[in-house]
Amino acid sequence: MTEETTTAKPLSVFVTGAETSIGRALVRALVRRGCRVTGAVRSGTAGAVLVRADGGVPVFPSLVRAGEIRSVLKMARADVVVHLASQALNVLPFTPVDWTGHRDVLNGEALLEAAKSVGVKRVIYTSFAFLYGDTEGATADEDTPTSPVNDFYKAAIKAEKAILKAQLPAYVLRLGYLYGGHNPALDALANMLRTGKILPQGKGFASFVQLEDAVEALIALITRADEPASRVYNIVDDAPTTLDGFVDALANGLGVGQPLRVPSLLQTFTLSETQNTLLAQSFRASNARAKAELGWQPTYATLAAGIERMLMQWRAEGASTDQPAREEKALTLA
Repeated sequence: MTEETTTAKPLSVFVTGAETSIGRALVRALVRRGCRVTGAVRSGTAGAVLVRADGGVPVFPSLVRAGEIRSVLKMARADVVVHLASQALNVLPFTPVDWTGHRDVLNGEALLEAAKSVGVKRVIYTSFAFLYGDTEGATADEDTPTSPVNDFYKAAIKAEKAILKAQLPAYVLRLGYLYGGHNPALDALANMLRTGKILPQGKGFASFVQLEDAVEALIALITRADEPASRVYNIVDDAPTTLDGFVDALANGLGVGQPLRVPSLLQTFTLSETQNTLLAQSFRASNARAKAELGWQPTYATLAAGIERMLMQWRAEGASTDQPAREEKALTLA
């Protein structure tokens, strides 16, 4: 009798927002682990080139059309779906972003419909820790209610609820303000600091997460062998700080002076509703559940360590922080 040997099928992962900084980092990390990765991009040929360079297969489905997504998932024989396109809106609110014009990246209903129809095993949706709203600096865990204070928050919370009600294992990762690598808003902030521009005030506490730590949390859930019930996880570092504190730390790292701040009354009347909401609130998200259940620990547990790592990478790349990041041109700065 001939002894038969079997080779385990590599995990197939479908990633939206694959051309963004976090998307690219996740694609590369998955490919290194032997996974097959199909990456949805929104920026045409330029994004496709980046995904191919990272080892993934680029595709171009509309994220609000279940039929298009279904075709891609069937082609890829996807086991896991990771929705990262939403993170294009997870930017520090010192530069204006078109939060209302990117509602399509929040929509998870088409993604869920397609995933259920082709037998995807797991869906992971990335959301935002700032949805806890203003807790007046108190710590928020995953059981703390979110705060539907404006239309953007309401749309994001609605998307989370749709994911968690899905009739398949589905998970929401609420990421702190994402930094590391390059994105247009972060590069614009660095350029504003270099050129001495006046910045808005953000005196309230907030939670942050370095890009590499966010990717490790995603990997932990993507590759998890068991299938727990659908859950929410806060993916944040260990040391919440103020938004102004982030700016000051970045300015110190860049070797520039501390910026002047816009007077609070003028700020209220000149910034968008969402920008004012983000700058005014104060919260501290707890990462205890992710540590206990995913075995995840942030390598860059404090802002100082994370910014030092980011600036080291910028210098190593020889990248000019006053240029828009080519991989994320789809994000519109007003």
